[in-house]
Amino acid sequence: MGVDRIDGGTVELAGQTLPVEIRVDPRARRLILRLARPNTVRVTCPSKRHVRAALKMVTERKDWIADRLGEAATPIPFTPGTILPVLGTPTLIVADPNPRRAARLEHDQLITGGITPKAMARRVETSLRKVALDACQVEAQRLAALANVSVRGVTVRQMTSRWGSCTQEGVLCFNWRLIFAPHAVLRYVVAHEVAHRLHMDHSPAFWAVVRKLDPDYRSAEKWLRDFGAELHAYGETTPDDLAA
Repeated sequence: MGVDRIDGGTVELAGQTLPVEIRVDPRARRLILRLARPNTVRVTCPSKRHVRAALKMVTERKDWIADRLGEAATPIPFTPGTILPVLGTPTLIVADPNPRRAARLEHDQLITGGITPKAMARRVETSLRKVALDACQVEAQRLAALANVSVRGVTVRQMTSRWGSCTQEGVLCFNWRLIFAPHAVLRYVVAHEVAHRLHMDHSPAFWAVVRKLDPDYRSAEKWLRDFGAELHAYGETTPDDLAA
């Protein structure tokens, strides 16, 4: 089932003009309002019949959106001296004396070369994406075997409003920023998508599979509700040498 995106115009809030995006997703059971990065108001609805109601929700919940706008996490760039939570482990970014060296994770340090701050940030992100992919692949293989299903492939990429997805063909895709969540949270997201190999919906049967794969999934689900938005703060472009 595909997701359609509809331009919902703009909304004026706190002296800012924010774009509004309507996502039509047949898997949605209700209207879901979110403030997505970078400062986009997004409403997900089950069908195009609900677009008018989605736009009305934006108008009626301006105060809620303004509150979320004020709570937006401060960007945390990938610069030496920054400590990142890599799957629950505080990890210090350290500059490599050799600027040509790729970033590499060594225990509780992420050591990176790079001539400019932007070059360093790119290398850090590349390294973290690989760590995220490796972790998701390991969990996907383990959980797929437990569920007795096949997985055709695992990828990671940037996502603004989802943590994972599963295609009809069995390709799983995950938000690489799960690398900043505890490992138990990443495991739950992988279990969620592996369960979709049996049920492409969120029926009771689907949640029964999730519970089998991850008995403590509710704790991880709550963690994402409480702290998930903060994961998007990591990795903002550094202001120095933007042309590098």
